[in-house]
Amino acid sequence: MRAVMNNDSLSLKAVTLIVLVGAVAFMISHLSPWLAPLSLIYLWSAGKLSLCSRPRVALRAGFVLGMLVYAVHLRFFWGIFGAGAIALWGIISAWLGLFAAAACLARVSLPRTAFHLSLPILWLACEYTRSELYYLRFSWGAPSYSWHAYPGVAGWIGMYGLSALVLVLLALPRTCGAKGRWALLFLICGTINVAASNPYVAGVQIEFEEEPTILAALDRLYEEHPAVDIAVLPEYTLQGEVPDSILDWCREHGVYLVVGGMVKLEDGYNNTAFVVSPEGAVVHSQGKSVPIQFFNDGFPAKTQQVWNSPWGAIGICICYDMSYTRVTDELIRQGAQALIVPTMDVKEWGEYEHRLHGKVAPIRAAEYRVPIMRVCSSGISQLITADGKVVATASFPGRLETLGGQLEMSDNPRLPLDRYLAIPCLVFGVLIILACYLRRVRPQLLAESNDSQQS
Repeated sequence: MRAVMNNDSLSLKAVTLIVLVGAVAFMISHLSPWLAPLSLIYLWSAGKLSLCSRPRVALRAGFVLGMLVYAVHLRFFWGIFGAGAIALWGIISAWLGLFAAAACLARVSLPRTAFHLSLPILWLACEYTRSELYYLRFSWGAPSYSWHAYPGVAGWIGMYGLSALVLVLLALPRTCGAKGRWALLFLICGTINVAASNPYVAGVQIEFEEEPTILAALDRLYEEHPAVDIAVLPEYTLQGEVPDSILDWCREHGVYLVVGGMVKLEDGYNNTAFVVSPEGAVVHSQGKSVPIQFFNDGFPAKTQQVWNSPWGAIGICICYDMSYTRVTDELIRQGAQALIVPTMDVKEWGEYEHRLHGKVAPIRAAEYRVPIMRVCSSGISQLITADGKVVATASFPGRLETLGGQLEMSDNPRLPLDRYLAIPCLVFGVLIILACYLRRVRPQLLAESNDSQQS
Protein backbone atom coordinates (compact mmCIF):
# COMPACT_ATOMS: atom_id res chain seq x y z
CA MET A 1 0.00 0.00 0.00
CA ARG A 2 1.17 3.53 -0.72
CA ALA A 3 0.78 6.84 1.03
CA VAL A 4 -1.59 9.37 -0.52
CA MET A 5 0.88 11.70 -2.15
CA ASN A 6 0.79 15.48 -2.69
CA ASN A 7 -0.25 15.14 -6.33
CA ASP A 8 -3.72 14.38 -4.90
CA SER A 9 -3.74 17.74 -3.11
CA LEU A 10 -6.42 20.39 -3.49
CA SER A 11 -5.86 23.76 -5.08
CA LEU A 12 -6.45 26.94 -3.10
CA LYS A 13 -9.64 27.52 -5.07
CA ALA A 14 -10.91 24.04 -4.23
CA VAL A 15 -10.07 24.48 -0.53
CA THR A 16 -11.95 27.79 -0.45
CA LEU A 17 -14.99 26.23 -2.10
CA ILE A 18 -14.97 23.26 0.31
CA VAL A 19 -14.75 25.58 3.33
CA LEU A 20 -17.66 27.73 2.09
CA VAL A 21 -19.82 24.72 1.21
CA GLY A 22 -19.14 23.12 4.60
CA ALA A 23 -19.93 26.30 6.53
CA VAL A 24 -23.19 26.93 4.65
CA ALA A 25 -24.25 23.27 5.01
CA PHE A 26 -23.67 23.34 8.79
CA MET A 27 -25.65 26.52 9.30
CA ILE A 28 -28.56 25.41 7.12
CA SER A 29 -28.68 21.99 8.82
CA HIS A 30 -29.81 23.67 12.06
CA LEU A 31 -32.63 25.69 10.50
CA SER A 32 -35.11 22.81 10.29
CA PRO A 33 -35.22 19.09 11.19
CA TRP A 34 -35.77 18.36 7.50
CA LEU A 35 -32.38 19.93 6.71
CA ALA A 36 -30.39 17.91 9.27
CA PRO A 37 -28.82 15.64 6.57
CA LEU A 38 -26.87 18.67 5.34
CA SER A 39 -24.63 18.22 8.38
CA LEU A 40 -23.20 15.24 6.48
CA ILE A 41 -21.89 17.68 3.87
CA TYR A 42 -20.19 19.63 6.65
CA LEU A 43 -18.45 16.45 7.85
CA TRP A 44 -17.51 15.61 4.25
CA SER A 45 -15.97 19.09 3.94
CA ALA A 46 -14.01 18.68 7.16
CA GLY A 47 -12.68 15.33 5.96
CA LYS A 48 -11.82 16.76 2.54
CA LEU A 49 -9.50 19.30 4.15
CA SER A 50 -7.10 16.39 4.65
CA LEU A 51 -6.34 16.82 0.93
CA CYS A 52 -4.73 20.22 1.49
CA SER A 53 -1.17 20.48 0.19
CA ARG A 54 0.40 20.81 3.64
CA PRO A 55 -0.73 20.34 7.26
CA ARG A 56 -0.33 24.05 7.98
CA VAL A 57 -2.64 24.87 5.06
CA ALA A 58 -5.19 22.38 6.44
CA LEU A 59 -4.83 23.96 9.88
CA ARG A 60 -5.69 27.40 8.52
CA ALA A 61 -8.54 26.08 6.38
CA GLY A 62 -10.05 24.16 9.30
CA PHE A 63 -9.77 27.22 11.52
CA VAL A 64 -11.49 29.41 8.93
CA LEU A 65 -14.25 26.82 8.50
CA GLY A 66 -14.74 26.82 12.26
CA MET A 67 -14.88 30.61 12.50
CA LEU A 68 -17.42 30.83 9.68
CA VAL A 69 -19.57 28.22 11.41
CA TYR A 70 -19.32 29.26 15.04
CA ALA A 71 -19.51 33.04 14.57
CA VAL A 72 -23.02 32.43 13.21
CA HIS A 73 -24.02 29.30 15.13
CA LEU A 74 -22.90 30.74 18.50
CA ARG A 75 -23.66 34.37 17.71
CA PHE A 76 -25.39 34.82 21.08
CA PHE A 77 -21.88 34.71 22.61
CA TRP A 78 -21.51 38.35 21.49
CA GLY A 79 -24.50 39.42 23.57
CA ILE A 80 -23.08 37.64 26.62
CA PHE A 81 -19.31 38.23 26.35
CA GLY A 82 -19.01 41.18 23.95
CA ALA A 83 -15.75 41.27 21.99
CA GLY A 84 -14.50 38.35 24.10
CA ALA A 85 -16.75 36.15 21.96
CA ILE A 86 -14.18 36.39 19.15
CA ALA A 87 -11.57 34.67 21.30
CA LEU A 88 -14.04 31.95 22.33
CA TRP A 89 -15.04 31.32 18.70
CA GLY A 90 -11.35 31.08 17.87
CA ILE A 91 -10.64 28.55 20.62
CA ILE A 92 -13.49 26.30 19.48
CA SER A 93 -12.41 26.67 15.84
CA ALA A 94 -8.83 25.74 16.67
CA TRP A 95 -9.94 22.16 17.34
CA LEU A 96 -11.36 21.87 13.83
CA GLY A 97 -8.09 23.22 12.49
CA LEU A 98 -6.17 20.67 14.57
CA PHE A 99 -8.26 17.83 13.12
CA ALA A 100 -7.70 19.05 9.57
CA ALA A 101 -3.93 19.39 10.11
CA ALA A 102 -3.64 15.96 11.75
CA ALA A 103 -5.70 14.38 8.96
CA CYS A 104 -3.52 16.02 6.31
CA LEU A 105 -0.38 14.82 8.07
CA ALA A 106 -1.82 11.30 8.14
CA ARG A 107 -2.62 11.52 4.41
CA VAL A 108 0.93 12.35 3.39
CA SER A 109 2.52 9.91 5.85
CA LEU A 110 0.41 6.76 5.96
CA PRO A 111 -0.75 4.15 3.45
CA ARG A 112 -4.14 4.93 1.94
CA THR A 113 -6.10 2.39 3.99
CA ALA A 114 -4.41 3.44 7.24
CA PHE A 115 -5.15 7.08 6.41
CA HIS A 116 -8.85 6.36 5.86
CA LEU A 117 -9.03 4.45 9.14
CA SER A 118 -7.32 7.30 10.97
CA LEU A 119 -9.95 9.91 10.00
CA PRO A 120 -12.72 8.79 12.41
CA ILE A 121 -10.16 8.20 15.17
CA LEU A 122 -8.74 11.69 14.81
CA TRP A 123 -12.20 13.26 14.60
CA LEU A 124 -13.48 11.50 17.71
CA ALA A 125 -10.29 12.38 19.59
CA CYS A 126 -10.53 16.08 18.71
CA GLU A 127 -14.30 16.44 19.16
CA TYR A 128 -14.42 14.60 22.48
CA THR A 129 -11.45 16.54 23.87
CA ARG A 130 -12.92 19.87 22.75
CA SER A 131 -16.30 19.03 24.26
CA GLU A 132 -15.39 17.25 27.50
CA LEU A 133 -11.78 17.27 28.65
CA TYR A 134 -10.50 20.79 29.37
CA TYR A 135 -11.60 23.99 31.09
CA LEU A 136 -13.18 25.70 28.04
CA ARG A 137 -14.95 22.51 26.96
CA PHE A 138 -18.06 23.21 24.88
CA SER A 139 -20.17 20.66 23.02
CA TRP A 140 -22.81 22.81 21.30
CA GLY A 141 -20.76 22.91 18.10
CA ALA A 142 -21.15 19.17 17.53
CA PRO A 143 -22.84 18.51 14.16
CA SER A 144 -24.87 15.63 15.64
CA TYR A 145 -27.11 18.12 17.47
CA SER A 146 -28.72 19.00 14.14
CA TRP A 147 -30.27 15.50 14.36
CA HIS A 148 -32.14 16.33 17.59
CA ALA A 149 -35.50 15.63 15.89
CA TYR A 150 -34.25 12.16 14.86
CA PRO A 151 -32.37 11.11 18.01
CA GLY A 152 -32.59 7.41 17.16
CA VAL A 153 -29.91 8.02 14.53
CA ALA A 154 -27.42 8.62 17.36
CA GLY A 155 -29.10 6.25 19.79
CA TRP A 156 -26.73 3.33 20.06
CA ILE A 157 -23.46 4.89 18.93
CA GLY A 158 -23.69 8.29 20.69
CA MET A 159 -23.41 11.89 19.55
CA TYR A 160 -19.63 11.78 19.08
CA GLY A 161 -19.69 8.35 17.52
CA LEU A 162 -22.28 9.47 14.95
CA SER A 163 -19.91 12.03 13.43
CA ALA A 164 -17.05 9.53 13.45
CA LEU A 165 -19.28 6.93 11.82
CA VAL A 166 -20.09 9.31 8.97
CA LEU A 167 -16.38 9.61 8.26
CA VAL A 168 -16.07 5.82 8.35
CA LEU A 169 -18.87 5.45 5.80
CA LEU A 170 -17.42 8.14 3.55
CA ALA A 171 -14.10 6.30 3.60
CA LEU A 172 -15.50 2.83 2.82
CA PRO A 173 -14.11 1.11 -0.27
CA ARG A 174 -15.79 2.00 -3.56
CA THR A 175 -17.02 -1.58 -3.86
CA CYS A 176 -19.71 -0.65 -1.35
CA GLY A 177 -20.96 2.06 -3.69
CA ALA A 178 -22.10 5.55 -2.78
CA LYS A 179 -25.73 4.50 -2.36
CA GLY A 180 -24.72 1.72 -0.01
CA ARG A 181 -22.66 4.04 2.17
CA TRP A 182 -25.48 6.53 2.65
CA ALA A 183 -28.06 3.80 3.17
CA LEU A 184 -26.03 2.30 6.00
CA LEU A 185 -26.08 5.59 7.88
CA PHE A 186 -29.86 5.92 7.87
CA LEU A 187 -30.35 2.37 9.11
CA ILE A 188 -28.82 3.28 12.48
CA CYS A 189 -31.41 3.64 15.21
CA GLY A 190 -31.87 2.91 18.91
CA THR A 191 -34.47 0.80 20.66
CA ILE A 192 -36.22 1.31 24.00
CA ASN A 193 -37.86 -0.71 26.70
CA VAL A 194 -39.56 1.09 29.58
CA ALA A 195 -40.91 0.04 32.92
CA ALA A 196 -44.56 0.26 33.95
CA SER A 197 -44.31 2.32 37.18
CA ASN A 198 -44.20 5.91 36.00
CA PRO A 199 -44.69 9.21 37.87
CA TYR A 200 -46.56 12.18 36.43
CA VAL A 201 -44.16 15.14 36.24
CA ALA A 202 -45.05 18.78 35.65
CA GLY A 203 -43.01 21.96 35.54
CA VAL A 204 -43.55 25.71 35.33
CA GLN A 205 -41.24 28.30 33.78
CA ILE A 206 -40.28 31.06 36.20
CA GLU A 207 -37.32 33.48 36.21
CA PHE A 208 -36.15 35.90 38.92
CA GLU A 209 -39.44 35.99 40.86
CA GLU A 210 -40.18 36.64 44.52
CA GLU A 211 -41.51 33.98 46.90
CA PRO A 212 -45.23 34.92 46.60
CA THR A 213 -45.03 34.59 42.80
CA ILE A 214 -43.26 31.24 43.13
CA LEU A 215 -46.05 29.93 45.35
CA ALA A 216 -48.66 31.27 42.92
CA ALA A 217 -46.83 29.51 40.09
CA LEU A 218 -46.93 26.23 42.03
CA ASP A 219 -50.65 26.68 42.59
CA ARG A 220 -51.14 27.23 38.87
CA LEU A 221 -49.09 24.13 38.10
CA TYR A 222 -51.27 22.06 40.46
CA GLU A 223 -54.48 23.43 38.96
CA GLU A 224 -53.39 22.59 35.41
CA HIS A 225 -51.82 19.21 36.34
CA PRO A 226 -53.76 17.88 39.37
CA ALA A 227 -52.34 14.36 38.88
CA VAL A 228 -48.77 15.60 39.38
CA ASP A 229 -46.44 13.37 41.43
CA ILE A 230 -43.24 15.39 40.90
CA ALA A 231 -43.30 19.16 40.35
CA VAL A 232 -40.19 20.79 38.87
CA LEU A 233 -39.05 24.41 39.08
CA PRO A 234 -36.01 25.80 37.19
CA GLU A 235 -32.45 26.42 38.28
CA TYR A 236 -32.00 29.47 40.55
CA THR A 237 -35.72 29.69 41.34
CA LEU A 238 -34.59 30.25 44.93
CA GLN A 239 -31.68 32.43 46.03
CA GLY A 240 -31.01 30.18 49.00
CA GLU A 241 -32.30 26.94 50.47
CA VAL A 242 -35.96 25.87 50.44
CA PRO A 243 -38.09 28.19 52.62
CA ASP A 244 -40.79 26.95 54.99
CA SER A 245 -43.57 28.25 52.75
CA ILE A 246 -42.56 25.90 49.94
CA LEU A 247 -42.03 22.99 52.32
CA ASP A 248 -45.57 23.62 53.57
CA TRP A 249 -46.90 23.71 49.99
CA CYS A 250 -45.46 20.25 49.29
CA ARG A 251 -46.96 18.92 52.52
CA GLU A 252 -50.40 20.39 51.80
CA HIS A 253 -50.54 19.09 48.22
CA GLY A 254 -48.78 15.74 48.80
CA VAL A 255 -46.33 16.37 45.94
CA TYR A 256 -42.60 15.88 45.46
CA LEU A 257 -40.80 19.02 44.29
CA VAL A 258 -37.47 19.43 42.50
CA VAL A 259 -36.40 23.08 42.73
CA GLY A 260 -33.22 24.99 41.95
CA GLY A 261 -31.63 27.03 44.74
CA MET A 262 -28.34 27.72 46.49
CA VAL A 263 -26.37 26.41 49.46
CA LYS A 264 -24.44 29.36 50.89
CA LEU A 265 -20.80 28.83 51.92
CA GLU A 266 -18.33 31.11 53.65
CA ASP A 267 -16.50 31.90 50.42
CA GLY A 268 -19.28 31.40 47.87
CA TYR A 269 -22.09 28.97 47.22
CA ASN A 270 -23.12 25.74 45.52
CA ASN A 271 -25.72 25.93 42.76
CA THR A 272 -28.07 23.17 44.00
CA ALA A 273 -31.25 21.32 43.08
CA PHE A 274 -33.30 20.24 46.12
CA VAL A 275 -35.84 17.41 46.29
CA VAL A 276 -38.69 18.05 48.76
CA SER A 277 -40.90 15.14 49.82
CA PRO A 278 -44.71 15.19 50.28
CA GLU A 279 -43.97 15.32 54.02
CA GLY A 280 -42.34 18.73 53.55
CA ALA A 281 -38.73 17.64 54.11
CA VAL A 282 -35.66 17.96 51.86
CA VAL A 283 -34.75 14.34 51.10
CA HIS A 284 -32.11 14.81 48.41
CA SER A 285 -29.92 17.50 46.88
CA GLN A 286 -27.49 17.66 43.99
CA GLY A 287 -25.02 20.42 43.19
CA LYS A 288 -24.13 21.61 39.70
CA SER A 289 -21.12 19.65 38.47
CA VAL A 290 -19.95 22.07 35.76
CA PRO A 291 -20.59 25.76 36.56
CA ILE A 292 -20.56 27.97 33.47
CA GLN A 293 -17.13 29.40 32.74
CA PHE A 294 -16.75 33.18 33.29
CA PHE A 295 -20.05 33.33 35.24
CA ASN A 296 -20.71 33.59 38.96
CA ASP A 297 -22.27 30.12 38.98
CA GLY A 298 -21.01 28.68 42.25
CA PHE A 299 -18.47 25.98 43.05
CA PRO A 300 -18.62 22.62 41.24
CA ALA A 301 -20.28 19.75 43.08
CA LYS A 302 -17.87 17.37 44.77
CA THR A 303 -20.09 14.31 44.33
CA GLN A 304 -22.97 13.01 42.22
CA GLN A 305 -25.70 10.76 43.54
CA VAL A 306 -29.00 9.61 42.02
CA TRP A 307 -32.25 10.19 43.88
CA ASN A 308 -33.81 6.87 44.86
CA SER A 309 -37.40 7.93 44.28
CA PRO A 310 -40.48 5.76 44.89
CA TRP A 311 -40.54 5.05 41.14
CA GLY A 312 -36.86 4.19 40.73
CA ALA A 313 -33.49 5.92 40.42
CA ILE A 314 -33.70 9.45 39.00
CA GLY A 315 -30.59 11.42 38.10
CA ILE A 316 -30.60 15.19 38.60
CA CYS A 317 -28.28 17.46 36.68
CA ILE A 318 -28.47 21.23 36.45
CA CYS A 319 -28.66 23.17 33.20
CA TYR A 320 -25.19 23.22 31.61
CA ASP A 321 -24.39 19.79 33.13
CA MET A 322 -26.57 18.24 30.41
CA SER A 323 -24.04 19.38 27.80
CA TYR A 324 -21.27 17.22 29.29
CA THR A 325 -21.45 13.48 28.88
CA ARG A 326 -18.99 12.89 31.72
CA VAL A 327 -21.65 14.33 34.08
CA THR A 328 -24.66 12.49 32.68
CA ASP A 329 -22.67 9.28 32.07
CA GLU A 330 -21.98 9.02 35.80
CA LEU A 331 -25.68 9.21 36.60
CA ILE A 332 -26.39 6.42 34.11
CA ARG A 333 -23.59 4.31 35.62
CA GLN A 334 -25.33 4.71 38.98
CA GLY A 335 -28.49 3.27 37.46
CA ALA A 336 -30.54 6.40 36.68
CA GLN A 337 -33.76 5.41 34.91
CA ALA A 338 -34.74 9.03 34.15
CA LEU A 339 -33.18 12.50 34.31
CA ILE A 340 -34.65 15.73 35.68
CA VAL A 341 -32.86 18.91 34.59
CA PRO A 342 -33.69 22.28 36.24
CA THR A 343 -32.32 24.92 33.85
CA MET A 344 -31.88 28.67 33.65
CA ASP A 345 -31.56 30.17 30.18
CA VAL A 346 -32.00 33.90 30.74
CA LYS A 347 -34.58 35.56 28.51
CA GLU A 348 -32.09 38.23 27.39
CA TRP A 349 -29.88 35.57 25.75
CA GLY A 350 -32.43 35.33 22.97
CA GLU A 351 -34.61 32.68 21.34
CA TYR A 352 -31.83 31.25 19.16
CA GLU A 353 -29.74 30.32 22.22
CA HIS A 354 -32.78 28.71 23.83
CA ARG A 355 -33.54 26.65 20.74
CA LEU A 356 -29.91 25.59 20.36
CA HIS A 357 -29.76 24.47 24.00
CA GLY A 358 -33.01 22.57 23.46
CA LYS A 359 -31.29 20.28 20.95
CA VAL A 360 -29.12 18.66 23.61
CA ALA A 361 -31.69 16.79 25.71
CA PRO A 362 -33.34 14.73 22.91
CA ILE A 363 -29.91 13.42 21.92
CA ARG A 364 -29.09 12.55 25.54
CA ALA A 365 -32.40 10.72 25.99
CA ALA A 366 -31.79 8.56 22.92
CA GLU A 367 -28.16 7.91 23.84
CA TYR A 368 -29.04 6.60 27.29
CA ARG A 369 -32.56 5.29 26.54
CA VAL A 370 -33.96 7.27 29.47
CA PRO A 371 -36.72 9.91 29.61
CA ILE A 372 -35.83 13.49 30.49
CA MET A 373 -37.83 16.27 32.12
CA ARG A 374 -36.11 19.60 31.46
CA VAL A 375 -37.69 22.72 32.96
CA CYS A 376 -36.23 26.09 31.95
CA SER A 377 -36.67 29.56 33.37
CA SER A 378 -37.80 31.15 30.09
CA GLY A 379 -38.11 28.23 27.67
CA ILE A 380 -37.73 25.94 25.96
CA SER A 381 -38.82 23.31 28.50
CA GLN A 382 -39.22 19.72 27.32
CA LEU A 383 -40.60 16.35 28.38
CA ILE A 384 -38.77 13.73 26.33
CA THR A 385 -39.34 10.00 26.00
CA ALA A 386 -36.58 7.39 26.17
CA ASP A 387 -36.35 7.29 22.37
CA GLY A 388 -35.71 11.03 22.22
CA LYS A 389 -39.18 12.25 21.19
CA VAL A 390 -40.36 15.55 22.66
CA VAL A 391 -43.94 14.90 23.86
CA ALA A 392 -44.54 18.15 25.78
CA THR A 393 -42.93 21.56 25.60
CA ALA A 394 -43.23 25.13 26.87
CA SER A 395 -42.36 28.04 24.62
CA PHE A 396 -39.92 30.95 24.74
CA PRO A 397 -40.18 33.11 26.79
CA GLY A 398 -43.36 31.55 28.18
CA ARG A 399 -43.47 33.19 31.61
CA LEU A 400 -45.38 30.94 34.06
CA GLU A 401 -46.16 28.48 31.24
CA THR A 402 -46.51 24.85 32.37
CA LEU A 403 -45.95 21.43 30.84
CA GLY A 404 -46.47 17.91 32.12
CA GLY A 405 -46.91 14.22 31.38
CA GLN A 406 -45.84 10.72 32.34
CA LEU A 407 -42.14 10.20 32.97
CA GLU A 408 -41.82 6.67 31.60
CA MET A 409 -38.99 5.23 33.68
CA SER A 410 -36.51 3.28 31.59
CA ASP A 411 -35.88 -0.38 32.30
CA ASN A 412 -32.62 -0.59 30.35
CA PRO A 413 -30.51 2.59 30.56
CA ARG A 414 -27.09 2.20 28.99
CA LEU A 415 -24.09 4.16 27.73
CA PRO A 416 -23.69 4.50 23.95
CA LEU A 417 -20.78 2.94 22.11
CA ASP A 418 -18.73 6.11 21.63
CA ARG A 419 -18.21 6.49 25.39
CA TYR A 420 -16.04 3.37 25.31
CA LEU A 421 -14.19 4.50 22.18
CA ALA A 422 -13.45 8.14 23.00
CA ILE A 423 -10.38 7.74 25.24
CA PRO A 424 -8.83 4.93 23.13
CA CYS A 425 -9.33 7.14 20.06
CA LEU A 426 -7.64 10.02 21.86
CA VAL A 427 -4.65 7.80 22.68
CA PHE A 428 -4.49 6.36 19.16
CA GLY A 429 -4.88 9.85 17.70
CA VAL A 430 -1.82 11.06 19.56
CA LEU A 431 0.08 7.95 18.46
CA ILE A 432 -0.99 8.48 14.85
CA ILE A 433 0.29 12.06 14.87
CA LEU A 434 3.55 10.95 16.50
CA ALA A 435 4.01 8.13 13.98
CA CYS A 436 3.36 10.52 11.08
CA TYR A 437 5.89 12.96 12.49
CA LEU A 438 8.57 10.31 12.87
CA ARG A 439 7.88 8.87 9.41
CA ARG A 440 7.52 12.02 7.36
CA VAL A 441 8.22 15.33 9.05
CA ARG A 442 11.30 14.55 11.14
CA PRO A 443 13.37 13.12 8.23
CA GLN A 444 12.52 16.20 6.16
CA LEU A 445 13.65 18.52 8.95
CA LEU A 446 16.87 16.57 9.36
CA ALA A 447 17.52 16.71 5.61
CA GLU A 448 16.92 20.44 5.51
CA SER A 449 19.24 20.90 8.50
CA ASN A 450 22.00 18.91 6.81
CA ASP A 451 21.60 20.89 3.57
CA SER A 452 21.90 24.18 5.44
CA GLN A 453 25.04 23.00 7.25
CA GLN A 454 26.68 21.87 4.00
CA SER A 455 25.92 25.17 2.32
